This record gives sequence, C-alpha cells and structure tokens, in this order.
Amino acid sequence: MRVSYFDFLRGVAIIMVVFIHCLGRSYSYSMITLPVIAARNLMNVAVPLFLAISGYFLASKQMENGGYVIFLKKQIPRVYIPMLFCSLAYLFVDLKNGSVLGSALKYFSCSYSVYYFVAVIIQCYLLLWFLQKHVSKKMLITLFIAGFAWWGFNTYYIGIYMEKSLPLILLCGNFILWIIFFVMGMSFRRLFDLNNTILYKIICGGVFVFMILSVAESRLVMDYSQSLKGLGQKVSVFCLNAFLCIVAFHNTSRAFITRYENNRFYRLVCVVGRYSFGIYLIHLFMLGCVCNVCNFFSIPLISWFVSSISVTLVSLLLLMICKRIFPKASWILLGV
Repeated sequence: MRVSYFDFLRGVAIIMVVFIHCLGRSYSYSMITLPVIAARNLMNVAVPLFLAISGYFLASKQMENGGYVIFLKKQIPRVYIPMLFCSLAYLFVDLKNGSVLGSALKYFSCSYSVYYFVAVIIQCYLLLWFLQKHVSKKMLITLFIAGFAWWGFNTYYIGIYMEKSLPLILLCGNFILWIIFFVMGMSFRRLFDLNNTILYKIICGGVFVFMILSVAESRLVMDYSQSLKGLGQKVSVFCLNAFLCIVAFHNTSRAFITRYENNRFYRLVCVVGRYSFGIYLIHLFMLGCVCNVCNFFSIPLISWFVSSISVTLVSLLLLMICKRIFPKASWILLGV
C-alpha cells in the first residue's frame, strides 16, 4: 500500500532536482542574489531525501533465508537497466569523440549525465544486509563525520586550494558521501522518536542556523571561483540536509502537510512523486527541448521558475503517455 505523504516528499524532491539543473540556464555568477542562493542550498536536500525514503522503507525488508539475494535480483535491474537505456544517447555521442573502452567504462559505471545517483542507490542496496544488523546511533555519528570530512576536503582542498574539479561519478557517486542519509531513513524506523516536539523545535532551529551558514559559505566559494560553483554540496549544506531530513520525517511535519491531501496541488505533487525516477532519468533531455522558454523572460527568477516547471510537466506528460501506450516497456526501460 502506497503512503501518499512519501509520494509527496518524492515529488518535492524531484521538482527540486529539476530546479537545480535549470538554474544555470537563467542565472550567472554576476546575477545571482542571496535569496536564490538560499533557495538553491535548500534544494540540495533532494538526493538525501530520496535516500532517506529508500532507507525508511527498506529498514525492515526481509533479508534472511535467501531474501537478500532475491531483493538484489529484483531491485538492482529495476534502477540499472533504465539508467543504461537513458545513457545510450550519451554513449553514442561519446563514441564519436572518445575511445571505445573509456566510453564503455563510463556507460556501465553510471558516469553519464547525473546518473551517479543510480550508482549510489545500488551501493546502498548491496550494503543493506549489513546495515540492518548494525544500524545504531554510533554508526550514524561515524558516517556523519565521514561525510562531513569528505565535503570539507572536496570544497576547500580540491576545489579551492588545488583549483580542480573531480568527475561527477567520483565526486558524488560513492556511498561514503550519502550513506548517512540512507541509514538515517532506516533509523527513523528504529531509533528516532518522531513524536518528540522538543526535538522538532531544536531541529528547526538547526535548519535556520545552517541555512544562514550555507549562504555565507556559498558566497565565499562563489566569490573565490567567480562562478556558480559554490551552490552545490558542501559542509554547511551537508549538515543542513541532515536537519531537513529529520524535519521531513517528523510526525509534526507529516500531520501538517497531510491535512491538505485532498488538495489538487498536493495530489499533483504526489503524481510527480510516483513518476520521480523516470523524471530524474529524462529531465535533462526535456531541458534541452524546452530551454528556449527561458529566452522569453528577461527576469532571471521568472525564467528559472517557468523553465523548471515546464521541464517537470513535459517530462511527466511524456512518461504518462509512454506508460499508457507501452506499460511493460516503460516499466523496464524508464522505471515507471
């Protein structure tokens, strides 16, 4: 049985992903404002939220008596095959310009486009049996320190001191950076008291503090690089993500939002959530198709909003049509 609230969270998360990838079409370093920086940093929670939702539902998955192998045989192809299908366009282009071996390596390692998330979630699936047995507050603290240290190392040593950028699959495609959020999702089933209102108020205060810090850190990195580089994941946003995930799963937030479950907007976001994996796979293709929408608006904020909503709705519509006409093929090749 589907829980509409988690479909809503997935819908919000994938909309944020689209907004993130559309921002560069409307804003440059010299044009961006502090409110936009704050909004962009808030949207960085999209990937952590997806991982936390997955961890939440897989926390009690049966792994004994062959259940682990059955789970992997079912879940890995479900995300890996659609990624391979949607990567074909990038592979064909790359084969014209690069080596066959290099192109094949990128193709099978989820290195094209923004498909690093598939590599991350597969690693989480592979670790699930171990995580179920050992999830604890001590593990959460250890994983948080590891992720915090990585983003600090990448932002300030590799990015600023060495003035280099890692390939996306190396930067974001390993589980060490993200596993904390998957385990947090599992912990929401076992360790957290999601009815504790005092905890909720403290966490909301943390969100406010780290939002301010993230804007300051973004401005620092952006001014140094003279680009939009400082808008991605970094130490302050890593902390912000953790606080936001707790807020999203807390029963106070859930009770407040589900009051509107009969609202049309809520239901539309839930539909977007149910198609979120397919939208993730194809939205950059749709961005290429509708990017001219941006040219009609001279105000960057309007351009960003209209292009992001257009990409989301066009992607959703295309997936719904594919599912209606080719239900089996769309499930295998697009994950919906």
